[in-house]
Amino acid sequence: VYYSWIRSSIASRKPYDAMVREALAGEGISFDVGVANYVVRQLQRNGPPQDTYDNLAAHSAEKFLGVPMLCISCHDGLGHLELVNTYLRNKKREDFWKMAAFFAKTTSRGERYADPANPNANPVRYTVAVNPQGAYRLNTTDGNKTPRQPKSGQPDVVAPAFLLTGEQPKPGEPLRVAYGRMLTADRQFARAAVNQLWKEMFGRGLVEPVNAFDLSKLDKQPSHPALLEDLASEFIARRWSLKELHRLIVNSATYQQSSQPRADCLAIDADNRLLWHHAPRRLEAEC
Repeated sequence: VYYSWIRSSIASRKPYDAMVREALAGEGISFDVGVANYVVRQLQRNGPPQDTYDNLAAHSAEKFLGVPMLCISCHDGLGHLELVNTYLRNKKREDFWKMAAFFAKTTSRGERYADPANPNANPVRYTVAVNPQGAYRLNTTDGNKTPRQPKSGQPDVVAPAFLLTGEQPKPGEPLRVAYGRMLTADRQFARAAVNQLWKEMFGRGLVEPVNAFDLSKLDKQPSHPALLEDLASEFIARRWSLKELHRLIVNSATYQQSSQPRADCLAIDADNRLLWHHAPRRLEAEC
């Protein structure tokens, strides 16, 4: 059902930002409701629930913002990320906890399911729902992360805030709905999306790896900074249409370059960073 939801959403030209908001806020039984499976796929079954909240925050930041936040889920950036990501160098573990707190009211209850068509499979299906009393508490000493404990004078409950801007939910706004709204409204969401599509079509993103954006180096980390910004602007202007973005790229002279390398260009730019020829590659299995 997850695959079917993705496929039908793209086939019906659902805007990409709407797809992401639906996935982040999905509820229901995982065997029946496609969007519920986004949460299910990030479940951490051998630790406290905060591990799952962390997984959801780190995965959504990596896939939808292109920012690798997993490191700061265990420790501050300072002293660890100076040579890896200068933007995250200045972020603290508390900043990540605030991102993860958007998922703190999310519950997932698993139960064995007897499949009449396959009685030996014995799968588990999950019900994803909202617990109004849920909170991100700093009270763990086990699981897959270093201990979560409040510092002196710090409350033991973390209030949600979007790491890139510090924005908090509106009064009464469901937390995952708020998170999806903030995430898809941020320009980095558009950058990450066009960069991923560019990699699918050219074999290499304008930023590589696609999940390693350094937001302090947007003027020099991309191979073509102006192109990345122009594509992000076009994606927003075209109302997050994947088909329109795809059409824009395939109609470009860059995409329509010959795949035959030329000796004169090869001598100047062997890595093809200037995109002077189209890199050949094998067809994917789906093709």
